Amino acid sequence: MHQDFSEMRSVLKELTAAIHKLALVEERQTQFADAQERAFKVIGKIEERLTELERRIPETDRTRLWVDRAVLWVVAAVSLFAAKKLGLL
Repeated sequence: MHQDFSEMRSVLKELTAAIHKLALVEERQTQFADAQERAFKVIGKIEERLTELERRIPETDRTRLWVDRAVLWVVAAVSLFAAKKLGLL
């Protein structure tokens, strides 16, 4: 009878250890799932921002073209002014 109780205690200890390990695995899986959910939310925000930037590309290209032209006209005007002052024209 004593041996039966010893075997039962041994089995119960093994079961307790197994349940403890299972609880740890479940906790880690929960933490991983939470981290994964946070990552997906961040990815979603990045995708929204990228979509907005892609929508603005034509507008940015137009603005850049106007700025390039304005700079070219300013450089041309300054060059023309300098050429007249130096007597080249």
